[in-house]
Amino acid sequence: MALAPLIPVLDLRRGQLVQARGGVRHLYEPLVCPLCSSTEPQALVQVLRERYGFRTFYLADLDALSGWALALPIYHRLAELGASLWVDAGLADMPTVQAVLDHEAERAIIALESLVQPEIVPTLIAAHGPNRIMFSLDLNEGRPITRIAEWQGQSAREIAERMIGLGIQEMLILDLAAMGLGRGPPALDLCRNLAERFPHVQLYVGGGVASPEHLEALADAGVAGALVATALYQGNLPATVVRPWSPTRRPPDRG
Repeated sequence: MALAPLIPVLDLRRGQLVQARGGVRHLYEPLVCPLCSSTEPQALVQVLRERYGFRTFYLADLDALSGWALALPIYHRLAELGASLWVDAGLADMPTVQAVLDHEAERAIIALESLVQPEIVPTLIAAHGPNRIMFSLDLNEGRPITRIAEWQGQSAREIAERMIGLGIQEMLILDLAAMGLGRGPPALDLCRNLAERFPHVQLYVGGGVASPEHLEALADAGVAGALVATALYQGNLPATVVRPWSPTRRPPDRG
């Protein structure tokens, strides 16, 4: 049975970890995690590295996504612990992307909800390489979240294809409405379609992943990795299925 490997999610607000639920960010509560009594990101990263061998983490800087300053010192401290960070922080221009990468983030995430000028994407890729610039296809119950007027009303597939045409080779598909609810990833058909049409693009999914069956379904759809928080931190995933994503992993063979 092929299973999608995991990337733990760190939802950061005011320097502490919070628990995402349904994408309503102002209602997120401090993280309660049986694995770690602290809400400091460094403490949880250390536990996950020691317990499971995780090295790669997705970090959502919720303050930066709301227009506040980037939590650059925290990125740096986590990198010093050996964490390879994928940072989602409302990045939409050259200076902020440069700042994130200068503070040792492995990848800067250009999120659909923050993107205003799509033409900046090829410029960022040219400056930093396709392996350091990721795109997040942000959805709410399957509908794209975008401020770009001409993209209003376009489907998630159409926007994904546009971004791939601009040079994106790694894409997150995040349905905010599914986060923390454990009902399963809602974008499987989209993933399957994109994986079949664009096999050179690495796809990652977040939102609703809570069981080995979900991980199997993602692998079958050609997904290279699953972003997880609640199911991992509450111990709902058996240790036998907790396999860290690594750069050497390729999407599972769907046979």
